[in-house]
Amino acid sequence: MKKGFSTVPLPSVCSQRTDSVLGPTPTLIWNPDRGRALKLRSKPIITVKMKNTISCFSRSTLTSHLEECCISGNWWRFDLLEEMEEVSPEKPDITSQRNLKSELKDQFTSVSEGIDGQKTSALLNDVFTDLYIIEGDRAQNEAMHVQDANFKTTNEETSIKYCDIFKPAYNNQNIKTVLTVGVAGIGKTFASMKYILDWAESKETENIFFILPLPFRELNLRADKEHSLNDLIHQFFPAMRTSEITDYDKYKILIVLDGFDECRLDLEFKNINKMSDVTTPTSMKVLLSNLILGNLLPEAQIWITSRPAASNNIPLENIDRMTEVRGFNDEQKEKYFMKRFSDKKVAEKILSYVKKSRILYIMCHIPVFCFITSKVLEDFVERNQDYGLPKTLTDMYTHFLLLQRRQTKVKYNTDHSGASDPTASEFYKKAVDKAFASEHGDWDMFLRFLVGLSLESNQDLLQDLIDETKKHKGTSKKAAEYIKKKIRENNSDPDKNLNLFYCLNELNDDTLVQEIKDYLNSEEKPFETFSASQWSALTFVLLTSDENLEVFDLKKYLKSEKVLLGLMPLVKVSKTTLLSWCELSEESCNGLTSSVLTKPSSNLTELDMSHNDLLDAGVIRLSEGLKHVNCKLETLKLAGCQVTEKGCISLAEAIQSHINSSLKHLDLSYNHPGDNGMRALYAIVEDPTRKLETVNFDYEGEHRLKPGWNGADLMFDKNSASRRLVLAENNKRAETDNDVKKLEMRNTSDERFRWTQVFCDEGLQRLCYWEVEWKGVVGIAVAYKDVGRGWNRDGGLGCNDKSWSLLCSKTGYKAMHKNTKEEIKVPICKKIGVFLDWEGGTLSYYNITSEKRSLIHTFKSKFTAELFPAFWFKKGSVTLCDLGLKGRTLSALRDIKQSPLDPVVRPQQEEAVVDECGLTPTTQVTS
Repeated sequence: MKKGFSTVPLPSVCSQRTDSVLGPTPTLIWNPDRGRALKLRSKPIITVKMKNTISCFSRSTLTSHLEECCISGNWWRFDLLEEMEEVSPEKPDITSQRNLKSELKDQFTSVSEGIDGQKTSALLNDVFTDLYIIEGDRAQNEAMHVQDANFKTTNEETSIKYCDIFKPAYNNQNIKTVLTVGVAGIGKTFASMKYILDWAESKETENIFFILPLPFRELNLRADKEHSLNDLIHQFFPAMRTSEITDYDKYKILIVLDGFDECRLDLEFKNINKMSDVTTPTSMKVLLSNLILGNLLPEAQIWITSRPAASNNIPLENIDRMTEVRGFNDEQKEKYFMKRFSDKKVAEKILSYVKKSRILYIMCHIPVFCFITSKVLEDFVERNQDYGLPKTLTDMYTHFLLLQRRQTKVKYNTDHSGASDPTASEFYKKAVDKAFASEHGDWDMFLRFLVGLSLESNQDLLQDLIDETKKHKGTSKKAAEYIKKKIRENNSDPDKNLNLFYCLNELNDDTLVQEIKDYLNSEEKPFETFSASQWSALTFVLLTSDENLEVFDLKKYLKSEKVLLGLMPLVKVSKTTLLSWCELSEESCNGLTSSVLTKPSSNLTELDMSHNDLLDAGVIRLSEGLKHVNCKLETLKLAGCQVTEKGCISLAEAIQSHINSSLKHLDLSYNHPGDNGMRALYAIVEDPTRKLETVNFDYEGEHRLKPGWNGADLMFDKNSASRRLVLAENNKRAETDNDVKKLEMRNTSDERFRWTQVFCDEGLQRLCYWEVEWKGVVGIAVAYKDVGRGWNRDGGLGCNDKSWSLLCSKTGYKAMHKNTKEEIKVPICKKIGVFLDWEGGTLSYYNITSEKRSLIHTFKSKFTAELFPAFWFKKGSVTLCDLGLKGRTLSALRDIKQSPLDPVVRPQQEEAVVDECGLTPTTQVTS
């Protein structure tokens, strides 16, 4: 160091953990030769840090330190303090910060588990398991969230760590107020406690100067008196009582308001007396309302936690970030149990049992239920008891209650006859009605537990807990009958019915469920006869089964808008939903938007609604879902939905308005988007900041909005017709003719079939439909143009890999492809409809009667070139039907679209006989 200079460090009260807030510790350089012209090398650092963040050093602290460290007189000290006066008129309260951290560390380091008298203490850092937190919706039915059977993380669903709850998602984003919602016991309070403890231990969130947790449960107790915010802080935090702070806005403060759903103060956010003075006493109601609205401490950050229903009372415009605690995903469930038990074998045994019960495993995404489950099953393990293990929620809660009683030796000398009183059945009815009337499902979980208590087996467990129990054997049966009655009466809300099925599960009543299982196990599935209650039962069966629900296909059940609306819980848990050709309208779009696209628990990434009468109105409604923050759709197919420019522009606006839109592929083929509609969507594809990669406008045009665009106006191609065929009725009719003299007169060419076959004049590479009437023994087929014309197999329709044929005779139908044959056991009909979905790779045949159309068979293949309608004849005739207006309307065709799960007739045994083509099939397989 050069002679004549002294290094003077600033006060030691500035800990290393405050560097991120206050900047590095500055150093003062003093040269005595320059007298009063003190050179403060670090002055710019001090000035900038103090102006931009918080003044850390009080006048008295700095003065005292300089007095001790100065080499010469204090004549220069006043110059420095004079400059400090301009920067920070108030001392920084490092002492209060340090004391507050110590106080909060003592408060949150340990957490208590159990009930009074038997609470065990555990270190929060040891028992805390990471939670799955996302940006999400707050208006979700709580019970529906609890029983969400397919809660899974997705690549597009970005989770937020609890410590990053205030971290901006993009530059310049200002997050002042965060609302975190979640069902009871999901981990909201634990997440906030861990956040506070990390700050107190200087592990995270070092940019915050003070964290002030104010739980509503304790604020309720102070509602009878007026308080100023300053007084309230001093009451809750003794460490702050010695603070000399007069302006809290100069500090970066986080106020944690935990448990908004427990608030009993009836907060008002519209017509309130505005106040901004932290020293002015007022009612707790006014104080908290102004704090949440930002009138009090406008620079402070606010973190509010709440259950979903209660959070609806907070104005959305005052929330900068909405988050939802989803609890544990499957991986986190396992981590919890492995962390919970020091004995790995015990942990694995308990986890294995939980996984065997679908309902219990689903419930374990709630941390508090994981705790209850671990305590109950640990008790069974310790007592080496392998029988009587809990299987339902009521079982688990009851065993937990008994476990607590054994531990505390408390005797509840209460006449608890309410659950078995002669009027108990009426009590249960009222409970069911109350839960049913709840808009947000607040009573659903309580109802499950309550009805479960009516079971005799559960009352037997409680016999030692209750002094007097007057059992009535019929109570649970009456409750079950009333619940089933409510299910049958409710045709509008599938979620409410679903919860009632969970109640029946608690009552061990599976009559409706078993009925559905029997249907599913039968060869024929009579979905056409299903009632609304049976659809609800089907939903429950599937959600609580191990069946893969990633793909939902409505055609597997019944092509009906009413059925779709009843099965929305299945749509929500699926990744892919197939709804093409299902007679849907704008109403289905409403249901999908409100029940699926806007829900945080939805897994849906691919939606196919092609060839339904959605029109612009339906697409506009879907657009409302696309712009929602919870929408995860990556692929949307709307081919042939009669969408115009108006609908396309609404889609473009929705994608543009959602900055994080995940949509990658959009199919609008067979519509009429117009120039403006195409231009708007192409612009998004070309925008590098957007994820949209492809938009399909194939086969667009105004004629797509007119009736009959699917119909094919076919004629027979005379150049390809075999010499054995006679064409008539303007090439609309073909008939066999074995007159030798006439055959000799007909010329031959390379285009003519040697087989008794004929092509139509148009190759098809699109959606198309045609009908024919037949007599005799014929084959109705399609083929590539380069199919053979000779006598070998290459020329026989259905005898090679270039053609597909349905053989028709009075004995029945046979499907042929690659010279293999499958017998189709359905009644024959003299009029057949053929539907080609070239892009979808399906060719379907239908019996056509005046009453209905019924599927005969569907070929599935990846078509590679134009397909020509073609016909083979042994003897007989084929007439191409006039569809009228060049085809049929979309509504007339939609009911004949192939269902991939239509019954398939099993192939017959090999036949060592010559088939109608004169060739012997080597094998018979299902196409």
